[in-house]
Amino acid sequence: MTSKRHHLVSRGYQRFFADGELVRLIDMQSKTYKTVGTADAFVEDNFNSWKDANGWNDGLEVAWRQGVEDVALPLVRALLSGADGQEHRDAARALAALHLARSYSYEAIHHHILSLVGAQEIEKVENSQEMLQLYASSKGHQPARGEIGEYIDAMVEDIRAGRRFMVEGMVRLFHFTLKLFEEHDVQL
Repeated sequence: MTSKRHHLVSRGYQRFFADGELVRLIDMQSKTYKTVGTADAFVEDNFNSWKDANGWNDGLEVAWRQGVEDVALPLVRALLSGADGQEHRDAARALAALHLARSYSYEAIHHHILSLVGAQEIEKVENSQEMLQLYASSKGHQPARGEIGEYIDAMVEDIRAGRRFMVEGMVRLFHFTLKLFEEHDVQL
């Protein structure tokens, strides 16, 4: 398994903008900046992982590193140095799709949608017989007013904490974006 620290922006891509291994991160709101190494920039613990029976599964991070970063970044570097082949353009598309799917923005939208879905489900099922039976079998008593909502909120939070649903969405977004990019050039 790989490290549990995952880069949302791959180190190899950061190096396009770095001074050696150093990048300057600017906070546009506070108008401040700090200089950090590419090893510590855009890093999040377990970002591309999900929980399974054995703990955190890093399979997606490994696949993206080996299948996209290790292959695409050298081809993109060659493209920027003047190479011009189909494999270079495909690599730029794959790298762009990777960084779109593996992003803070995707995570924020995912959590927002999950919250909306949870709220809608509460409204739909709060008084359904199936939910009342599920709750009673899980908790051992009939729900008091508002307990179904709390129960669904807890289930949504478990889904969010396990991250599998989000990671699966990242993979779908990556493939969807690649398909959209097939007929277009990508500028880096």
